[in-house]
Amino acid sequence: METVTTGASSNALNGSPRVLIISLEKETYTNEMYAQLYNALRKNTVVTEALNLRSANEALSATPPPTAVLLSDGAITQPKHSALLSRLVGYARGGGRVVLGMQLSNHFRLDRFGVFFRKWGLNWDAGSYHRTTFALNSAGLPAPLEADALFPSLSMKAVHVKNAARECAVYLPTPSSHVQSLVWAPTPITGDAAEESPAVFARVGEGYLGYVGDVNAEQGSIRLTVEMCGVKISPGDMGSVERTTGVRFSPGKQPVEEKEVEEEVPLPTRSGPSAQTRATSASQPSAASGPSAGSASSTATPSSTSATSPNARNPPRPREAEVAERAARRAKMREEKLRAGDMLKEQGNALFREEKWDDAAEKYRAAAFAAGPQPVYLSNLAAALLKLKQWALAESAASRAILHDPKNVKALYRRAQARKELHQFRAAEADLQRVLAIDSTNAPAKAELDAVRAAMRVTQSRDDEAPSEDVADLEEESLSEDFIHDGNGVPCKYYNHNGCARGDKCRYSHAPDRKSVRDELGRNVCIYWLLDECRFGDNKCVYAHDRTYLPENGWWEDKERNTRIRESMRATFAVIPQRCLPKAMLAEAAKPDPWRDDLWVSGEYVSAETQQGKKGKKKKGKGKGKGKGKGKKGGGLASAWGSPWACASAMFDEDHMEAFYEELMLQNIMPWEVDSLDELMRIHDVLFDSYY
Repeated sequence: METVTTGASSNALNGSPRVLIISLEKETYTNEMYAQLYNALRKNTVVTEALNLRSANEALSATPPPTAVLLSDGAITQPKHSALLSRLVGYARGGGRVVLGMQLSNHFRLDRFGVFFRKWGLNWDAGSYHRTTFALNSAGLPAPLEADALFPSLSMKAVHVKNAARECAVYLPTPSSHVQSLVWAPTPITGDAAEESPAVFARVGEGYLGYVGDVNAEQGSIRLTVEMCGVKISPGDMGSVERTTGVRFSPGKQPVEEKEVEEEVPLPTRSGPSAQTRATSASQPSAASGPSAGSASSTATPSSTSATSPNARNPPRPREAEVAERAARRAKMREEKLRAGDMLKEQGNALFREEKWDDAAEKYRAAAFAAGPQPVYLSNLAAALLKLKQWALAESAASRAILHDPKNVKALYRRAQARKELHQFRAAEADLQRVLAIDSTNAPAKAELDAVRAAMRVTQSRDDEAPSEDVADLEEESLSEDFIHDGNGVPCKYYNHNGCARGDKCRYSHAPDRKSVRDELGRNVCIYWLLDECRFGDNKCVYAHDRTYLPENGWWEDKERNTRIRESMRATFAVIPQRCLPKAMLAEAAKPDPWRDDLWVSGEYVSAETQQGKKGKKKKGKGKGKGKGKGKKGGGLASAWGSPWACASAMFDEDHMEAFYEELMLQNIMPWEVDSLDELMRIHDVLFDSYY
């Protein structure tokens, strides 16, 4: 077949654009790779694809002529097609648009760049070849391209053009751009390389020549190709595309292709901050019902496909384009994680219905590990742990769900049940009152509240009052090299201030820690500075001192909460020697505990009866102590901090925490018991006349 023409016949009658794609050396993978480009063009134009030289010349001679010509491969750069090239130059000079895109840059010999573009009267030449982050030309786009049709920033691997006038550049590297590679260090892009562009558009006579150097069919470059062709598209025109991501081989079986669906990423909203909504559980079924069937992707945080930052500002901040690009990458990763998490949750629901409580609990925990502690996963986990009579673990799981979704009726009800069994009656009563404030007709909550109050009359409550509650956004964990780069544990000042050129080769840490908050640029911002406590100043502190790219309503802006924490710190110092607790603990106390420190993360998911049997088999009296310590319960670390592990995790690093856990078990003290750390402290106080 020499030509392929597609597009609604009504388009031709109405004078819609006619796009000619010249594919003289079309690869077999082109249709799949550029499916979204073909979709967008066919929905809005009449598309003719010429597959050989003869059909290309015939299409160029058609009446009316095409409104744009898209060259999809490198054939036109070869000397044997010089006659067709001359026709295309004449076509452009007469008012047409020619776009060099798709796989042309991937098959364009670098030594032919200069000669080729001189045919068009341009001084362009081959530049660098690498992946980095680009932003739209801040000086303005070459006419008649419109910025509203394009992503403000994007990452792509491209063959760049050098020697192009700056006004011809569509995208340019940002001041913080660096070479993005899985092999080489992230070298900053500076000097002449910073002037090179992956996409240029210039006037040629009465028409235009465009060049898109992307070699990987990124959605941002597809939108740019469509815009260079003079075609306007609507949301959804590109559609989704199924891509082959690999091949799975099994002994004795045929190879199986592995595929994934790539959805269309919408353009960012440009009319101020996007609305970030958090679904609540006020309309959930009865609090006594089973695990939730809803998916985390339907209740989780910002849109999983938005290419704009959920905290975008109006007017935009200086590096807003870079923030939007990072947000788009996070959104894509979030969507993939939630798909995996929801699948595990559904498996857990099936096991729960079969009354396999321990297996169901493991599936819910696996879902949280895969996609983060989404409230629906943790609420379901709490339900399974209640069936196992693991009251402390259930309380921990429900508390994490409530931290991120304070109106989650099921989580509140389940935490109340766990707290009742732990004899924390006042806290249980407060949870049930919150349920009834949301849903006054909730019969199970009313019955449970009556049971709690009846228990309070015959059994002493272990809590004097209901603890105060925090509310925190769900903190996403990144798989980026910077987020997981711990180095030697010492924060990298260069990374947090002006950027570190050594990347994963840096000996210092780029990862977030307890004394900092991650901003939208990936920098770690000093918590002490946010709380007006940093003694090092802007230049000497290893962390960033800049609020510009932090969320506007973070916990550090909650003055009432932070005042309460300071008062708690003073109360702690009043009961514990200062040699045990250094004053430089405000950051650790103020920052919400990371979810991976929660009890449900490391707990053993077996029934209480099974666990009691294992406990009876353990040897006692090992280590330096003689078994469980004696003394008055309450007070000390547990009462001052609310949770003994909140204090321990703030005082000691991970290795010390593992030693703590091991010694607790040797002393036959269960780590999840409310006063476990107090008991261990008393043993050490007796044995060594000092605190640990």
